Amino acid sequence: MLFCVLIPPFANRFWISYSYLISLLLVLPVTGPLPETIRELVNLVELNLEKNNFTGPLPTQLGDLSSLEELKVNENSFQGEIPSSLANLEELVVLDLSENFLTGPIPPALADLANLEELNLFFNERLNGTIPPALFVMSSLEELNLEYNYFSGMYYNLQTNVKCMLVHHLLQFSKLFFSVIRLFHRFLAHGNWTEPYPPYFEFER
Repeated sequence: MLFCVLIPPFANRFWISYSYLISLLLVLPVTGPLPETIRELVNLVELNLEKNNFTGPLPTQLGDLSSLEELKVNENSFQGEIPSSLANLEELVVLDLSENFLTGPIPPALADLANLEELNLFFNERLNGTIPPALFVMSSLEELNLEYNYFSGMYYNLQTNVKCMLVHHLLQFSKLFFSVIRLFHRFLAHGNWTEPYPPYFEFER
C-alpha cells in the first residue's frame, strides 16, 4: 500500500484520485489552488502541504476527510476564511494554518474538536474578530498560537488547560511592518533572497 506521495515542482495542478492514500506529503514547491477533489482521499490520516505556494481558499471539502488526524498547510498563500467545515474533523490532533493570508474570525466550532492538541494560526495578518473563549478551556489542547493577527477580546487572566499559549502580539501593525517582517522571516527560513518578493512584499491585499 502506498503511504506517501511526493509531487514534483513542475506539477502546476494537483488532481487527486488515490482514495487509498493514508499520508500525503509535498516536499517540493507546488503552485495553484488546492482542488476540491481533495475530498476523494477518504482514508487520509496525514495531510502535509507546508512550504509550498498554494493559493486561493482552503476548500470546504477538507471537512470531508473524516479520518484526518494531522493537517498542515502552513507557509503557503491560502486566502479567504477558515472553513467551518474543519470542525467536522473529529479525529484531528494537529491543525497548522500559520503563515498564510487567511481572513475573518476563528470558527467557534473548532473548540468542539475533542482530540485537538495543537492549533497554530500564527502570522496570517488578517484573521480578526473575537477569540472564542472555548478555545482556552479545551481539555485536549496543549499548544495554541494566535500571534500576529488582528484578534480582539479578553484572553488574559483566564483559567486555561492550554500548556503553551502564544497570544501576545495581536496589535494592529501596519501593512508595511507586516510585509517587512514576513520577508525577513522567510529569508531566515530559506537562507537566501532568491524567492520572488510578491506576495510577501505587497502593501495591498
